[in-house]
Amino acid sequence: MLLEQNPDFVCLQEFDPLYRNATNGLIGQISAQYTEVGIDGVEKDKIWNPIFFDHTKYTQVASGYQWFKEVDALKNLSYEPTYTNGESCHARSLVWAVLKDARGDLFLVANTHFTMYQNITLEAKATIHTAEATVVANTLNDVADSYWRITVLVGGDMNSVISNENCGVDTMLDNGFTHTYNLASDKNNVESYHGGTAPTTGYLEYAIDHILTLNADLDVLSFYVLNDVALYSVSDHLPVRMIFCK
Repeated sequence: MLLEQNPDFVCLQEFDPLYRNATNGLIGQISAQYTEVGIDGVEKDKIWNPIFFDHTKYTQVASGYQWFKEVDALKNLSYEPTYTNGESCHARSLVWAVLKDARGDLFLVANTHFTMYQNITLEAKATIHTAEATVVANTLNDVADSYWRITVLVGGDMNSVISNENCGVDTMLDNGFTHTYNLASDKNNVESYHGGTAPTTGYLEYAIDHILTLNADLDVLSFYVLNDVALYSVSDHLPVRMIFCK
């Protein structure tokens, strides 16, 4: 699917060591065209939300990583379940990279995954997501301020929907981000999560996977949840594809 869609940037979610280190796994199958963003001092097995870029078009300028459990404001809020080997998962994180194309244009691409929770109050939910989203928004705003005329994109499973106030995606929007779905001239209207069957109609009402930008004037050509039955067995989420013109 990735090779057929031919995206410039790929953000994966919950790409745990079993997937990362699989024999003839995804990395090997796309390596002729895509390179994973490298982050100095961070073990690959701890990067569960990696970013890949088309190395025929881009070079890496800078990168960064933040596991939410290592942030003072989040260490007692963000929730990570125990992995199969007894170690903590590393799904709640932020990965970012500054990438440059052949013309010298710069792109700040980020990937994140906010906490999933069950059986807690709305107030607790708001506290957790507001704190996580604030860290992400502040980090990306700071990085963007270091570069002139940079295009900023952040994708991820934010475990919250646009129509909910005081949640992860809502906090991102309050911190200067714009949802690329609302900028798209061509889009479909289904949620990104599914239970093995066709997803529910209503992206704004139900989708928890988002692509946001700090460039409110970004020329977004299309925004699609790739609703293909062949993908239902791959994940409980469907891929989100956004096409923009620089």
